[in-house]
Amino acid sequence: MAYLGTRQISYTASVEIEVNNTNYAAARISQIAQQLSGYVSYMYVGNSSAQITVKVPQEYLQSFLDQLSSVGRVLQKSMTANDVTDQLLDLDTRIRNLQAEESRLLKLYDMAKDVGEIIQIEDRLSQVRYQIEILQAQKTNIERMVQYATVQISLTIPAKPQPEDHWKWVINVASRAFWGAIALIAIAIAGGLPLALVALAAYAVYRLYRRKSQKA
Repeated sequence: MAYLGTRQISYTASVEIEVNNTNYAAARISQIAQQLSGYVSYMYVGNSSAQITVKVPQEYLQSFLDQLSSVGRVLQKSMTANDVTDQLLDLDTRIRNLQAEESRLLKLYDMAKDVGEIIQIEDRLSQVRYQIEILQAQKTNIERMVQYATVQISLTIPAKPQPEDHWKWVINVASRAFWGAIALIAIAIAGGLPLALVALAAYAVYRLYRRKSQKA
C-alpha cells in the first residue's frame, strides 16, 4: 500500500445510549451495522445494560453514529483519531529490508557447498521469514484498523421510580406530626395552657406537615 501524500487515520468512537429494551436495541444496532457493510465484533446483553463493539467502514462512520439516535436517547458521544501513517511506513521499510536479506540468503544457499554453511543459511533464512510474517501481520492489522472504525456502545435502561418510597416518606411525616402533636398537648396541659390554645397549636403542626407531604 502506498501512503504518499495520504495520512492513514484510525478512528474510535464511544457512545452511551439510554434504551427501553436492551435486546431490541442490540438487534437494531446490528441491523444498522450490516446495512453499512459493518459487523458486530463483540456483544454482551444483560437485563438492564449491554456492551457492544461495532466495526464499520470508515466512510460510513458518521452515518452509523447519526442512525444510533433511532435506537434510544443518546446520552454521550465521543471520538478519537489516531494517525498510524508513520507506523505503516516503518513496517514497510522493515519488511523490504528483510525481503532483501531473504533474497541474498537464497543466492548464498544456491552457491553453498559445505553442509555446515547450508545449515547456517537455512537457520537464518527461517528466522528472516518468521520476522517477515510477523511484520506483515502487524501491517495488515493496522490497515484494517484504518479501513474499519471501531464504535464502542454502552446501553442502559433508566431506573424506574419506586412509588412505595414516596408513601413511606408520607407515613413517616404523618407519624412524626402525630407524636409531635401529642407531645405538644402534654407540655401545654402540664403548663396550664387553655385547651383551645393547645388545639390551635396542634392544628398548626398538622397543617405544616401536610403541606410538606403534598410538595413531595
